[in-house]
Formats: sequence, C-alpha cells, structure tokens
Amino acid sequence: MITSGRYRFSPSDARKTFLNLDVLWGQMTEGRDPTPADAGALALARRIAGALPRDAFRVDPGDPLATVSAAGRAAADAHAGGSLDDPTAAELLDALMSALEGGSDALRAARQMPATSVGAAAHLHVSAGGVPKLPQPAVEIGHRGVDGDRQRSRRHHGRPWQALCLWSVEVIAALQAEGHPVAPGAAGENITLSGLDWADVRGGVRLRIGTALAQASVFALPCRNIAGCFADRDSRRIHHDRGPVSRVYATVLEPGRVAVGDPVVLEPVP
Repeated sequence: MITSGRYRFSPSDARKTFLNLDVLWGQMTEGRDPTPADAGALALARRIAGALPRDAFRVDPGDPLATVSAAGRAAADAHAGGSLDDPTAAELLDALMSALEGGSDALRAARQMPATSVGAAAHLHVSAGGVPKLPQPAVEIGHRGVDGDRQRSRRHHGRPWQALCLWSVEVIAALQAEGHPVAPGAAGENITLSGLDWADVRGGVRLRIGTALAQASVFALPCRNIAGCFADRDSRRIHHDRGPVSRVYATVLEPGRVAVGDPVVLEPVP
C-alpha cells in the first residue's frame, strides 16, 4: 500500500487516481467558471512534470484542464512502467488530493458553489460485499469510508475519492413512482440523503454529514450489479447524463460519526 497524507492507495488505486484526474478536475469545474481553480491545476501539473522524464507531457497555460488531464495520464503510465516509484507517487498523490481541496476552496471563494442548505441522513447502509447494503442506525466514518463496509470487487471501487457513496431519497422516490423496484441501499449507496436539491450535490461541494466532513468527487457510474433496481434492468437510468439522478462519490476530509436523522449540511460555513 502507498500511504499518502491521510489516505492509502494500492498500486492499482494510485494508477486509477492519476488516470481519473481529468474526471475529478473536470466534474469539479464543469458548469462553473473554472478560472479561480486554474492556477491550482497548472501548479499540480508542473509538480507532476517535475517528477517525470522530461517532455512526458506539455504544460499549456492556456488549457489547464487538458494539461492536468495529460499530467494524470503521464503519471499513470510512469507508475505502471516502473519509472515512478512508490515514494514519489505518494508525494504526487498527496499533491493531487490537496489540489482538489484547494480547487474547491478557490471556486468557493469565487462564489461558484451553491448556497448553504440543510438536509438529513435518512438511511445508512453497510455491506460485507455486494448489494444491497444493509441498514444501520449509526456508523463511524473514516478516511477509507464507512467502518465495516466492503466492496465485493475493487476494480471500479475503493479509491479514497470513492470513500462514500451518496444518494437521494427524493431521486429514489421518483424512480419508485415510475415503477422501479429500487429502495434505499439497494443501489449500493452508504448514505441516503433527504431534503437537499440533488442537482447541487456534485463534484467539489462539501457536506457536513453528522460530525464528518466530505467533499463530493465524481458521479458514480451505474453497473449491471444494480440492474435489479430497475423495471427494465437498465441501470443507465441513473447515469448522470440523464440529469441529477446519479449517485455521487465523496472523499472524507474529516472522520466522524453519523446516525439516522442527523443533519447533513451542504456547503457548511467554514
């Protein structure tokens, strides 16, 4: 395992985190003016460039998203090929995770984030592997996610920026009204939230969940394992390209505890 700041990565986690840097940065800035976060993207890209062979990729100040995306791909290739050792990868991963926090802060300072609102933790779920996850009255949240929760396969899961999977009571209710047999926990979310505008819960926003603090990272892509939640077995019904219906992954910034009914504050005042 690669220990990097607050987080731990397997070698596969490290490569997939670098490879997904374009998605992590892109979903944080999409639909917002990215300019306040551009300096952080370029600084991260230059940090990565300094650790790789010369000319591994080109830093283009005029296109920060393309630059940080190229940096992530180059770092993933270097780590897979053995030219980026684990200690250096750990330093770059720490810089990457810090840059995502810093980018969120920059967008927040520029008023690119939604207004503070308060919902609740309506349901909590844990699984020893697979779906559905089973209800719990309260859970402890650490940097790796909900204590006791496991994934059957870590091929597409388990990175620190996928520590929590969040979903919406209101989205589930709308799906049920359409005749789908979905229920809280059935699609694999750890925390089902209520009372928040689900369109606001997307990359970059922060949520105070009980006493824990998390930062939304990316939309969770639906897979065949949750096909039974849908009348036609089409799990793409909750793909984010169909509107604010997707589950959302989040990074844990501060561990804590949450019980059913506890408040969840979107964009808490620092």
